[in-house]
Amino acid sequence: LTLTQAEYDGLTPVPILSPVPLSGGWIGGHTMRIAAELAMDIINSQQKILPGYRLNTTWFDDECNPDVGPPLMLREWNRGDWAALGANGCSAVCRATALLTPSIRIPHISYGCAAGFLADSVAYPNFARMMTDESSMADVFQSLGRTYSWTRMVIITGSAARFDGPAKAVQDFFANDPIEVEWLVPRNPAWDELIDLMTRNKLLYQRVFIVLGYEPFYRRVVCASYKVGMPQGSVWLSVGWHKNGWWTEDDAGVLAIEPACNGELITEYYNGGIGAAGLGAPLESDQDKPLDCMEGYTPRTFRALLEQHFVDGYPLGRNVLPGAPYTGIMAYGADGICMWAFTFRYMIFNQSHSLSELFRPTEAVYNKTVEYHKRTLSFFGVSGDVGWRGANNLPGILAVNQIQGGQRKLVKMIDLQGQMHDIPGEIMKWGNDTNPQSSWAPCVGQGEYRAADGSCQKCRRGSYYYSLTDECLDCDIGKYNPMEGGVGPTSCSECAGGKYSNTAGSSECFLCAAGNYSTNGQPTCQACPEGQYQPAAGSRNCLEC
Repeated sequence: LTLTQAEYDGLTPVPILSPVPLSGGWIGGHTMRIAAELAMDIINSQQKILPGYRLNTTWFDDECNPDVGPPLMLREWNRGDWAALGANGCSAVCRATALLTPSIRIPHISYGCAAGFLADSVAYPNFARMMTDESSMADVFQSLGRTYSWTRMVIITGSAARFDGPAKAVQDFFANDPIEVEWLVPRNPAWDELIDLMTRNKLLYQRVFIVLGYEPFYRRVVCASYKVGMPQGSVWLSVGWHKNGWWTEDDAGVLAIEPACNGELITEYYNGGIGAAGLGAPLESDQDKPLDCMEGYTPRTFRALLEQHFVDGYPLGRNVLPGAPYTGIMAYGADGICMWAFTFRYMIFNQSHSLSELFRPTEAVYNKTVEYHKRTLSFFGVSGDVGWRGANNLPGILAVNQIQGGQRKLVKMIDLQGQMHDIPGEIMKWGNDTNPQSSWAPCVGQGEYRAADGSCQKCRRGSYYYSLTDECLDCDIGKYNPMEGGVGPTSCSECAGGKYSNTAGSSECFLCAAGNYSTNGQPTCQACPEGQYQPAAGSRNCLEC
């Protein structure tokens, strides 16, 4: 930020290969890239950690696809000299990449990748990641379940390759818990299957749902809850690395299936939704501590600058976000760059290795690099304390965010000991409900149904309560019901002769006009035939001339 072009060009570049998800099912790579580029320019310009060198990251789109990311990485590795792989955000890509990197001896750290299976340091001994292990979300769900005395939760999953693993982890976590957890089938349902699935949940009065899927899938699930007539106020639980404001977006794919499900309606039905994930930031008491890798910055001031560049792009006018940022992961790209700066300082200045020795390292040099950043390195970064201590995951505080009034709010935190703490001044709520049960209580009044706002209301005039689908159905054409709270189709009566009802859901019948007649239960009146007449309205027949 303060170097002249000549000074910048005079620094020795340290190349970092960075394939990240810029397209596909999850596009958090855009957020990672801006954070990393900003941190990299600050570190390079200050020349405090790597004097005479500059970090230089080259970005590629791995499309959040394990069939694209690893081949792309190998292709670029073969084409040039790379000191490190700072990459990936999608867990399936991370897994495939982590199995390859030891064989080509390139140090690898992920700025994302939350799946629980990546915590296995035996299967992935040289892998490390910035993002908190999503398996910890089960602790959040259990804490909430105990707080509100839930007895049952159900899991709905999207893409099998990505979400079957975390779903099984949640199911196994609750195997011996008093809270019953059922993983619903079909998995990754098509729209018609999703409608059937949500209809079954409605009839069981189910209220607590764990939805594991990318944002488009989640919008379809919420839309389906509306379509089958479930009330607002369901308890939606998920991991919290989704894009901020995803529930407000008009999704063309969803609108093509159900035109009513625009961003406004999804927001209404998703209100109260809960996302559990790593906090991705220090506690408030540490927000003004100086960062170890960027002189003059604190987590608070760096994040403020970063949020401005989410609007303006970085460099200015470039790398503009395609929509809202993934604010929960905004610190990880920056801290990943800090990690590489400290690691290269150690290898170049402390261990006296040349840069060329890091491009195609011997096994000993490669192991030394991995050993340092996985077991020794520790610093205070934008996300808080960073240090793996030999694990694949960073220990982290869990955040519990809830959508209230269409906005995401931090409502609770879970500390490193697994204890849940309230956020001062914040309460969890679902509309006006602050104590949600795991099931809706059936309405007990005659002819009552559960309305969209969660209240019990009588079926309106012109309709009746149908218990098999727990909803109000309109009286057929030719019938009417003048009373609220009717139960069953017998609540609707045929229009008497001389009257008609030409629309479903009628609360009254209308007189046939003079010159017309009708028999019982007719949707329309018939004109008197030739040679007959009827001078009075509301007649059952016509008179001979």
